[in-house]
Amino acid sequence: MKSLRIIVLALCAVVLCAWFAAPPKKQEKIVWGERLLAWTDFKAKAPASSPNSAMSMVGVESAFESDHAIALIDIVSVFYPAQSWAKMQDTSQNLLQHEQGHFDIVEIFARKFRKKLLETNLTSKNIQQKYEQFFASMNTEKDKFQELYDKETNFSRNKEKQAQWNARIAQELTDLEQYNNTTLKITLQK
Repeated sequence: MKSLRIIVLALCAVVLCAWFAAPPKKQEKIVWGERLLAWTDFKAKAPASSPNSAMSMVGVESAFESDHAIALIDIVSVFYPAQSWAKMQDTSQNLLQHEQGHFDIVEIFARKFRKKLLETNLTSKNIQQKYEQFFASMNTEKDKFQELYDKETNFSRNKEKQAQWNARIAQELTDLEQYNNTTLKITLQK
């Protein structure tokens, strides 16, 4: 009986170790520029109580590593299907374009973040502080811009304003085209 208990405990220990050691499940995401969004990308259950027809969970993922001479910085705009939802009875091409606009706005601000980093005199002593400062500032500005986009377009319902915003977003992406590379390699100043 004692050997059975030891085997069961050993088996439990192996299962627990495997469970805790298992790498976390990667969150599904779409990286900006891979393709345009489709309604099939909106996989979360839409809350019945929401007055909105859709919601895109989008953001900027960023990380950096540096030694005393070089910094490698990744800045990627992403869409999270598992956290994005749509009320399928309300979907339309106009609404999908509005949701794509949210994703495009994230890329605009990712490009502004890249531009700011490239234009700043970064050193091994200030890179951490500057990176965090610029990242926080970019997120604040992006969120305000997203709110203005929804307010002025009335969540895509104002077709005239939506067309104006579509043109504005496209122009900003074009103006910031030179900052579309998601990985930056920056030589740190002495």
